[in-house]
Amino acid sequence: MRLSEEEENELIAADKGEKIKYRTILTEKILKSPSDSQLIISGAGTGKTFLFNEKINYWINEKGVNANNIIVSSFINFIIADLKNNLNKSCNVYTLHKLAKIIVHRFLNTGGSFNNNLTNDFQITLEVDENNIAEDIELIGERRLMSSEITNSLKEYFSSPFKITPPSFMDNYFSLCTFYNVISFDDVILKAIQAISKNPDIFSIEKVIVDEYQDFNDLEQEFVAKLFENSTGGIIAGDDDQSIYSGKNANSEGIINIFNRPDWENSNLPFCSRCKSAAVVECGAMVCRKQHKETGKSDRIDKSFLPFEDNGEKINIVTLSKSSSTGSHKFLIEAEYIAKQIDPERIKNWNGEYPAYLILGMKNNHLKRIAEILKEKLGIDIGIKQTDPYKDRQVQILYSYIQLLKNPTNNLAYRRLLGLSSFKDKESILLEALSKGFSNLDNIFIKKIKSRLKKIQENIDGDEDMEKKIEKIVQILSLDPSNKYLQNFINSIKDRSNISQILSKIDDLSIEQKEQERASVFASPIQCLTVWGSKGLKADIVFVLGLEEGYLPKNNQAIKNEEIRLFYVAITRSIEKLYLLNCKIRLDGVHGANNGIMNPSIFLNWLPSKYINVLPVIAKKHLTN
Repeated sequence: MRLSEEEENELIAADKGEKIKYRTILTEKILKSPSDSQLIISGAGTGKTFLFNEKINYWINEKGVNANNIIVSSFINFIIADLKNNLNKSCNVYTLHKLAKIIVHRFLNTGGSFNNNLTNDFQITLEVDENNIAEDIELIGERRLMSSEITNSLKEYFSSPFKITPPSFMDNYFSLCTFYNVISFDDVILKAIQAISKNPDIFSIEKVIVDEYQDFNDLEQEFVAKLFENSTGGIIAGDDDQSIYSGKNANSEGIINIFNRPDWENSNLPFCSRCKSAAVVECGAMVCRKQHKETGKSDRIDKSFLPFEDNGEKINIVTLSKSSSTGSHKFLIEAEYIAKQIDPERIKNWNGEYPAYLILGMKNNHLKRIAEILKEKLGIDIGIKQTDPYKDRQVQILYSYIQLLKNPTNNLAYRRLLGLSSFKDKESILLEALSKGFSNLDNIFIKKIKSRLKKIQENIDGDEDMEKKIEKIVQILSLDPSNKYLQNFINSIKDRSNISQILSKIDDLSIEQKEQERASVFASPIQCLTVWGSKGLKADIVFVLGLEEGYLPKNNQAIKNEEIRLFYVAITRSIEKLYLLNCKIRLDGVHGANNGIMNPSIFLNWLPSKYINVLPVIAKKHLTN
C-alpha cells in the first residue's frame, strides 16, 4: 500500500504539475477499475469527496447506473452534510442511522415484525428515555444492577450483538420498548439488519459508498456488509490512523480486515491537499508510524501521506510559563496568547466556508472557558458545542406535552414527565402503568397532566402560526422563555406547520445525533471544539491546547494507539499554520487535581527539529498591551 521511500521522495520533490498528473492517473485507475469491491485508504485531506463524485458520475454516465439506486453513507451528520453539498444531487446521502430507520419503516410497512411488537409510528429514544428505561429494568427485576450499569451493558451489547452474549434482562428491555413503542439509537441498526435478512427485497440498491469506515463498530460494519450483499458493490473508504471513537466501541480492525481480503481492490490516495504546510503533512505521517514502535503493535495500514504543496510554514511549539493567573480568569494566559494571534482582517473577510481559526482540546470545560475569554477580549461570538438541549428539564417537558397533543396515550411522554416530577411514589405509578398504560391511571400525577393538556388544546385551536402556539404552550406550562436551551429547541421547531411535523423534525434530530446544533458553532470564524468534534473539519489556523502529560497523552510512558491517532487528527485540521500549546505550570484544574509543574507531551519530542519552530517561553507579561 505504501510507496517505496524512493518513490515518496520523488513525488515530494516533484513540481505541482507532475503531482497533478500522478493524481489524475491514479483517479482514472480507480474510476475505471473492473472490481466491484474497492477499498480507498485516504488520509486527512486527500480528496475522498472529489473521488466519490467522479465515481458516481462514472457509474451514471458510463455504466448506466440509476442515480436513485446509489447510496452514500457515513455516521457523522456533519460529514453527510458535506457530502450532500459536494456530490451528485441525484444520489441518496444518509447517515447510517437515518438509512437504518428508513429500512425499518419499509419492513414494518410490509407487515414484517421483530421480536418486540414495534409499530410503524415508533420513536427514537432520547438519552433521557434510555436512562428511564434502564431505571424501569432495575425496578422490575434487576435490582442487583444500577441503572447506569444497565445502560452501559446495553450500549456494549448493541455495538457488537453477534459477538457478545445478550444481557440477562433483554426480555424486560424489549417488553419496555414495546410498551413505549420505541427503538434505541443503537438498536435501529440491528433492526435494519434483521429486516434485510428477513426480506431482502425491501432494500435493493445498485451501488454503495461508505465513508469513515474506521469509526464504525462491529454492528455498523455488519450493516454495511448487508448493504453490499444487496447491491452490485461499491466503495468503502477510511483511514485506520483516524480511528478516534472508541467511546462508541468503534473497531478499526474492520477496515484492516477488508484491506487483507483478496476479493477487495485496495487504493491509497497519497496527497494531502488540505495542509499547505509540508511540515504538518510529513510530521503527520511520522506520528502515525510511531504506533508500532511506541506501543509494540502493528495494527495499522501503512500508507503514503505526502504534501501536495508547501507554504514554508513550520509547526509552532508554544510553551506558556503557566496556564492562568491567580485571579478569577482561569485559562487566561492560553486565551490571551491565542487572542494575540487573531488577525482582524482575516475575521473581517471570513467567507464562512470553513473556520478561520480552530482551537482544539480534549475537554469541553477547558474549551468553554477559552471561548468565554476570547469573546470578552475580541468582542465576537466564539463557536463552541452547546449542551444537548434535550438534556434540559424544560425542553423535555415541552417536548413531552407536544407528543401528548398528537397522542394522549403516549406512554413514553408520560414516563418522561414522571421522571421529571416530584412525586415520591414513582415506583408504584410505574408498576401500575406497565399493566394499564399511563393514560388509564387514576391518580394525581395523571390528572395534572391531563388538566394541562386540556388547557393547551383549548388555547391553541385556531389559525395562529406554530410559533404563537408554542409560546402559549410555554406560558401554560410555566416554562421560562429565557432559558437558552428552550429557546434553541423552539427555534428548531417553530417553522413546522403542525404537531406531526414537529415530532418528525425531533425524530430526525435524534437519529442524526442532534448534529444540527453544530450550525451555531459554524456560524463563527473562531471555533473551539474537542478533537473528536473536529472530525471532518479544516481551518486556516489551528491551535492545539494542553500538550502535556496527563492531557494528551495521559501517560508519556504508556501511550495508547488512540491518543496517537487523536494527535494526528488534531494537527491535520490545519490549512496554513499550526500552533501546539503546552504549559509549564497548570493552575486551572484541567487535569483534575493534578495541578502544578507539568511534563510536556511526548508527542512534541516526536517532531523533528527541521519541521518545528520552538518559541521562547511566554509569560503573562509578554501578552499585556
